[in-house]
Amino acid sequence: MVKIDGKNYRAIISDVDGTLMGKDRTISQEVKNSIRKLKTSNVTFLVATGRNFYGLIKTACKELDLKAPQITAGGSEIVDPRTSEVISAEYIPNNEIKRLFDLLVSKNVAFWIEKDFCVYTKDAQEYPSLGPSVYKKLSNIKLNNVPKLGILPVEDVQIGEELEVRLKAEFKGL
Repeated sequence: MVKIDGKNYRAIISDVDGTLMGKDRTISQEVKNSIRKLKTSNVTFLVATGRNFYGLIKTACKELDLKAPQITAGGSEIVDPRTSEVISAEYIPNNEIKRLFDLLVSKNVAFWIEKDFCVYTKDAQEYPSLGPSVYKKLSNIKLNNVPKLGILPVEDVQIGEELEVRLKAEFKGL
């Protein structure tokens, strides 16, 4: 336990982009030293990130020797960093992801899905903003147990506006 501003803390949870890591996606020595100090004070350190576990987060957990479960994929999965096992998950309902997938394909909208520590995109196209990962073709995905879907910017304003209206009306739970 550590005392900060007169309060006792047993755990510290950090975002990754711009918090744990800089724009260059590295962890500074100062941050590493602070985390090491927390750990020697029996304070659990973990991340909560929109990123999937594979790649950047897995590497950071290894680099920092983190052992506590990590919150990934926008809160959809909790992963044991020692084994890479998903120990708890809440996925997009299978019927919803299928309808959403079909809608986005029918509108020819670019999107990606994170699943099984991979990023699925049309033609396995890589997106540097998503960070290092294994990329696979959307056509190879099994639409079950999907934690996260992202829609890329829609260039046609009319299609974008129509899509926004449909998404809000038909996918209220998402």
